[in-house]
Amino acid sequence: MKIFYIITICLGCSMIANGQQEDEFKNEEFFNITKFTYISLNSAELEEFREGQGLFRTDLDTDNSQVYSLKTIFGYFLSPHWSLGAGIGLDGYHNPNFNTAPLFIDIRGYFVDGKNTSFAFLDLGTLLKLSNEFEKGYMLETGVGYKFFASENIAMVFSINASFKGLSLTNQNYTESDRIVDLRGVGFTLGFIF
Repeated sequence: MKIFYIITICLGCSMIANGQQEDEFKNEEFFNITKFTYISLNSAELEEFREGQGLFRTDLDTDNSQVYSLKTIFGYFLSPHWSLGAGIGLDGYHNPNFNTAPLFIDIRGYFVDGKNTSFAFLDLGTLLKLSNEFEKGYMLETGVGYKFFASENIAMVFSINASFKGLSLTNQNYTESDRIVDLRGVGFTLGFIF
């Protein structure tokens, strides 16, 4: 619940600060992207090392999986073609049940300095521990999208991305743990630029 309040406060501050900007293309200075994503989970795999038996991989059932995500990114345009930001969010994984809170760096490359343009992005970060479902984790999302104006003043983004999450079920880092879960999927995102 604390994360929800933090996201709401940050979003409000961003809207106030960006309301004073005059950039008609929304390609300069500070920005906020708030985005909603549905992830189609392609695979979920439990990998564990058992003493004396070796490494075991178990596919987790993803037939009825549903993943919903809300993220907000606060960033700055280094140029009209490149932006760098920091983001935080909430991901609800249902069947298997792993709720995550990503904290990440967002790098975006815009192909044109215009109102409507294609872009590519990379999000890389860690997963904050909100429950006892896992101990540590990482996230990587990369994709392509399109920024467009739905009306004269409302800028939006649509993107398709590959989503990778790795969870350590022990107190060790993901790369050192002997019990991990890998979650892979394809995400479809709709968001607003403030």
